[in-house]
Amino acid sequence: MPNILKRKIKLGNKEFSFSFILSILSAVFGILFSFFAAKFLKSNIYGEIQYYLSIITLLNSFMLFGVDSYLIKETQFEDNNQKIISKSLIFVILNSMLILPIYFRIGFSFLTRLNENIVLILIIFIIALLSSLSLLGCAFLQGKSKYQIKILISSFFPHFFFLLIFFIHFFTNSLQIFFDLYLLYYAILYGFFGVYMLIKYLFPISNFFSLIQMKTIIYFGLTWVLYNITTPLSNIFIGEKYENLGIVGIFSISNQLLSISGLATGIISQISNTTFAKLANENNIEKLFKNYERITRINIYISVPFFSAFIIEAQNLLGFFGESYLGHNMILILLTLASMIECITGPCGTVLLMGNKEKENLIASIIKFSVFMVVLITLIKHTEFAAPLGLLLSSIISNFIKLLFLRISFKKNFFSPKTILTFVVVFLISSGIFFALSFIKNIIIWAIANGVCGIAMIISFILFTPFKEDKKYFSKGKEI
Repeated sequence: MPNILKRKIKLGNKEFSFSFILSILSAVFGILFSFFAAKFLKSNIYGEIQYYLSIITLLNSFMLFGVDSYLIKETQFEDNNQKIISKSLIFVILNSMLILPIYFRIGFSFLTRLNENIVLILIIFIIALLSSLSLLGCAFLQGKSKYQIKILISSFFPHFFFLLIFFIHFFTNSLQIFFDLYLLYYAILYGFFGVYMLIKYLFPISNFFSLIQMKTIIYFGLTWVLYNITTPLSNIFIGEKYENLGIVGIFSISNQLLSISGLATGIISQISNTTFAKLANENNIEKLFKNYERITRINIYISVPFFSAFIIEAQNLLGFFGESYLGHNMILILLTLASMIECITGPCGTVLLMGNKEKENLIASIIKFSVFMVVLITLIKHTEFAAPLGLLLSSIISNFIKLLFLRISFKKNFFSPKTILTFVVVFLISSGIFFALSFIKNIIIWAIANGVCGIAMIISFILFTPFKEDKKYFSKGKEI
């Protein structure tokens, strides 16, 4: 029996606290960079940057094609890390070579924003390859429960140095140079770990994945691609549709704001991947269900206050980034509602994927992507809300289907009355408080009051939760 099955997966207070602090600092650096970049570069220039990054993100999904998720799951069971990482690196490189001619054709002939610029098209491809290899390395770290190192490499250092570089250009009156060199900076900050992974783990080249392993990776890949390409596809569609790339900037800023709500829950979700794989492998359905419920409730305690604030204060929040962001608050509201659906239904996709129900998760992902594309293509000519509306409707339908699959597969109702009641109480309290605060006229007092009350609410929901196991999780670092 693999050693991972003989031990408990724990997240102690110190480990969680350090990871949480790193995530907060990383998010602060990221938000500050986005704030200053969006404010001083204006929404159309910021939107152009996000357009390029959306292409890179889209390529990441196809280059990795789920092998990173497979690596997270299998690393804990694998005795020889060198072999499985080498196989994964070869997979990404070969996959990238297959993608290159297709991408080049689409980029040259159909993506008008690239202006048939061969050099730019190839630069974007190389950056995508390097960042994909870095993401693969981060997946390996996650599989080995090295969460702090993963956060440092994947977000903390890139966000910090991007902010630092931006300020250097800002104070030297060279923001245009910053814009011109942005892709180079991105390649260095997000690609250096990929180069390290190649040097350390590619050789000696081991045998490739078996047919059974490839079948699992394909399930992971199709699910991963369909689930993760909706946001970058939205940016690309919007960028091609509208002459002004400002809408892309607004869409990206809204998603950046929403990322704040996932600081702590993101850490918990990453750790839950290995936990769910372990419990499913042991066929410990009762404990799997309890962990699912607890993680879902913790997500609600932490994330729902943010969602309430984003819905009520959408106009004021976007106004911080400049006048060009005003009047588009429905984009942030719709995206918030979509994220809230993902939150309150819990990590249902993760349980299916890590619980050897890849086929069911793939079906749900196909349905989600199909609904999103139908809404996007139908409404893109008529409204700027096509993409966020598509994300909302597809989230509702796909998560309902995932919960149904969980019920069928594990004979348990994973969306319990306790979870529903927890959400209703937290949402009503949060919304009531933020609605009252919205009447404050002084912007400084308003910002301080919202921040203090938001933090106080999250702490209160955790401290006064009626569920003892949730309190133990936070107070004693109990097993996840």
